[in-house]
Amino acid sequence: MKEVTYGKKTGKVFWGVFLVLAAAFLVVSQLGFLEGVGIVSILFTIFWAAVLVEGIFSRSFGKILFPIACICIIYDRQLGIEAITPVTVLVAALFGTIGLNMIFRRKKHYYYKSAWKEEFPEKETIIDIEGLDEEGAEEEECANGSKIYFNARFGSAVKYVNSDCFEYASLECGFGGIKVFFDNAKIPGGKAVIDLDVSFGGVELYIPKEWNVVDHTDTHFGGVEEKNRCRTAGTPVVTLTGDINFSGVTIVYI
Repeated sequence: MKEVTYGKKTGKVFWGVFLVLAAAFLVVSQLGFLEGVGIVSILFTIFWAAVLVEGIFSRSFGKILFPIACICIIYDRQLGIEAITPVTVLVAALFGTIGLNMIFRRKKHYYYKSAWKEEFPEKETIIDIEGLDEEGAEEEECANGSKIYFNARFGSAVKYVNSDCFEYASLECGFGGIKVFFDNAKIPGGKAVIDLDVSFGGVELYIPKEWNVVDHTDTHFGGVEEKNRCRTAGTPVVTLTGDINFSGVTIVYI
């Protein structure tokens, strides 16, 4: 078991970098170094550069390669690469993202908050779970335990959580889709966490109407949609955490 610092919301990093780059581009443009470059191109460059820097901080290959591709498209004439824009560079960014995600798969963790508060604490405890790379071990670990892990990459999957003491779920989805049913899960402790790592995919969570879901995810070019929600301020409280990139997450209350 080890303690690590729980980082600030990545959205703050993005907007901080955006404002710094905007200030830098403003000064540079007034010095005459950007003659011939339109204001729209400058704004898009600032935006994609901010996404790129935020992607480096969050170690997201998609948010590194796609901004580079978009900047290449914006300045294709200046770079002399008009023959390969936009389709070729975008496809290259897609293939590069897929390949790098396959090579450098994120290590699987189970996250435990060091304290349950309305605002998350600055630190969290991480317990590494080894041996989940094998398909059989994955299924066996996830069936009925209090802490589960599901993975769906380059395909679709349907999973069911049948636990009488559910506490934590880690869901990874990349370039695919996954449906997870929690209707048979029980939370005797009153609080649980669902951690999402979704990139270029879609996730559907089927949640009991009695659960009070609190969204603390970081979304970039994606979002969380709720259907059939029955407003409740009671227990159990289920907190959504993690990153949603170029993806959509749908919560269906049943």
